[in-house]
Amino acid sequence: MQKKQFVLTGLLTFMIMLFPLLTGAATVNITVNETSPAVDTFGVSPATGSGAYIDWSQKVIIAKGIGAPAEGSKSPVLRKGQALTAAKVVAQRNLLEAIQGANVLSTTIIHNNQLIKDEIITSVQGVIKGAIEIDRKDLGGDIWEVTLAIPMYPNVSQAVIGTITEHTPRQPLPVPSSDAVRPAAPGETASGSSPADYTGLVVETAGLPLNRTFSPVIYDDTGRAIYGHMNIDPQFAISYGMVDYAATAEDIYQVDAGLSRAGKKPLIIKAWGLRDNDNNLIISKADADRLLAANTQSGDFLSKCNVVFKQ
Repeated sequence: MQKKQFVLTGLLTFMIMLFPLLTGAATVNITVNETSPAVDTFGVSPATGSGAYIDWSQKVIIAKGIGAPAEGSKSPVLRKGQALTAAKVVAQRNLLEAIQGANVLSTTIIHNNQLIKDEIITSVQGVIKGAIEIDRKDLGGDIWEVTLAIPMYPNVSQAVIGTITEHTPRQPLPVPSSDAVRPAAPGETASGSSPADYTGLVVETAGLPLNRTFSPVIYDDTGRAIYGHMNIDPQFAISYGMVDYAATAEDIYQVDAGLSRAGKKPLIIKAWGLRDNDNNLIISKADADRLLAANTQSGDFLSKCNVVFKQ
């Protein structure tokens, strides 16, 4: 059994790495662990054999579908083909529901613009048609189960973030308040004169019921948008995502060891609230000014999406 599980996992990894090459997208290196604690389930647990879920740690979306042949079909070959086709359609529908369940349609610009919402859904539907079949099971009685997988980046993110950024011109970050004091960089005193050298941002969100999303925004308590899809390099976000969500013990270790996208010397800020269906973070105005000043003095790490939400 363990050998079979190992072979299946290896085959899945190979297929997901190969898929972007066949479609002309950037190479994505993903391994899948269906028991990862960094898994969000949607509707039905993966263990029950149906439904869909997003593994934010491994950056892959997996869906299962169950199908049966049409009534009246006599040929065993035809019945199997019909059941597999039906199962694939259900799995594709579950993928779509999982992506929508990740609150990708929650940003204000999408809610206020039906055209953008429709365009995103159409783009996502097109991407889902290219999902990889990673497993099929004969459940008996001409019933078949199909499992599909699709990388979040750049496959789904191109449809979501790419569409959003096409309709929203890039904007400069807000300017720190005039009374904002530059925070001391790691390794220097508050009065030191050495240049700031922050490598990224880590936002502590422990204790907050943060929902993960493709397009999060950081606000301060005055309502200023400090970081969002309007401030980023779209191609970088499409390839790697706007943030990493560090929730597993391994993810948190990577952050603490300086091995995450936030780098070895991140500015660490604590979020104190959520908004917009618990998708977006709120930080204090003082911390927002610290962040904006540090970003300006450290090579604009925000535009490069060097951001981690530590859960």
